[in-house]
Amino acid sequence: MGIHHIRSRPHHPQTLGKIEAFWKNVWRELLSEIPISTFEDAKRHISGYINKYNYQRPHGSLSENGRKLTPADKYFGCEKIVSKAVSEGIKETEEFLKENPVAMPAPVYLVGKIGRKDILIRGREGNITIRSIGG
Repeated sequence: MGIHHIRSRPHHPQTLGKIEAFWKNVWRELLSEIPISTFEDAKRHISGYINKYNYQRPHGSLSENGRKLTPADKYFGCEKIVSKAVSEGIKETEEFLKENPVAMPAPVYLVGKIGRKDILIRGREGNITIRSIGG
């Protein structure tokens, strides 16, 4: 999977920085907002937060063409197709709004990989399209 164990030197300021930043986010975005009274509550809420953190929450340090990505986008190698899908969606929405200035478009898209092929599934106005993008 391309994962390598990297060891840092002891007593180095950056050694624990990433995990400390993660727990700071968990505290700020979850634990200080939701009362947790049991171990089961903690497991459920923290598990949900980690899922959101990895699959839904864009991260400032992960980007493609200026667009923030989620860790899952980067991990699964979908950053280029996500960026392309968002760019196309913005362009289509701008064109739609030129013709329908008071309308509120609600496009939906899913991106990912099947095998080694990038795919884009888009739903708009009751129509669904599925297409392969790139090589």
